[in-house]
Amino acid sequence: MPGQMLGSPVLDRYGHIYVGASQLPRGYESRGLLVCLDGNSHQIRWEYRAAGAVESTPVIGDDDVIYFGDNAGVIHAVDFLGNALWTADVGSPVRSSGTILAPGQVAFGLDDETLVGLRCSSGGLATSGWPKLGLTLGQSGAK
Repeated sequence: MPGQMLGSPVLDRYGHIYVGASQLPRGYESRGLLVCLDGNSHQIRWEYRAAGAVESTPVIGDDDVIYFGDNAGVIHAVDFLGNALWTADVGSPVRSSGTILAPGQVAFGLDDETLVGLRCSSGGLATSGWPKLGLTLGQSGAK
């Protein structure tokens, strides 16, 4: 891995593993990545550079969009090919895992002890794989 993993990995329906990485090169500001690994070959598929170190655990929506936060206070929405869809500056580091609360709404806890909800394209959690930290059948709506 190209850095330290401080959050938990998540898995999409294609067998791709997503995990945040934090890097602190000597003499430079910390930086972060969302790394996508192929679960079969164990090779890195792509890396997405975040605004700050990534300690947040991503969450995957039912439309294959991956949402995560970084320590610079930015929440990112990235497609499964590693392309940025949008970012939102929320003004406080995001180290929590995200969740999709309802259709079109993703939420993260911030370091300033607030909760932020943002509009998103996902109707809910991905229905297969392991789309968030601590997934249970009750959290995905499956019976």
